[in-house]
Amino acid sequence: MKSLPKILAPTVFLILALVAFLIIYNQQTERRTAPRPPSDNARLTSSDRAKANFDLESISKSDPTIEQVLAMGPADWESKFDSGYEKLDPEFKQEVIMLAGELRNAIEAGDDPESEELKSYAETILILLKEREKSPNE
Repeated sequence: MKSLPKILAPTVFLILALVAFLIIYNQQTERRTAPRPPSDNARLTSSDRAKANFDLESISKSDPTIEQVLAMGPADWESKFDSGYEKLDPEFKQEVIMLAGELRNAIEAGDDPESEELKSYAETILILLKEREKSPNE
């Protein structure tokens, strides 16, 4: 009988430690898998798309803004490239479409369009367009 407390105390301690670990682990898992609340900027409305709608020919006259590039998705760029821009090389088109896709995915996932990372993607697209404007035959 004297050995029972010697065995019981560590056993109870281990059970309590295991329960505490499982509770903490469960809370962390719930935090990671919980759906993110929709952001005001996550979804673009049709009026936002209309504001961003511009013709690639106008790039030489006035450069698009970062906000316009942020509002355009890959499908928008594909339709712009398909309507009268067949001379642009497919690699260039694909690069712009890929960047626009990454941008769109990030915005739809709830990232802030005003973040530096997303603005840098938009700036990269603008730089690509400006470089293509300078040397369209490369």
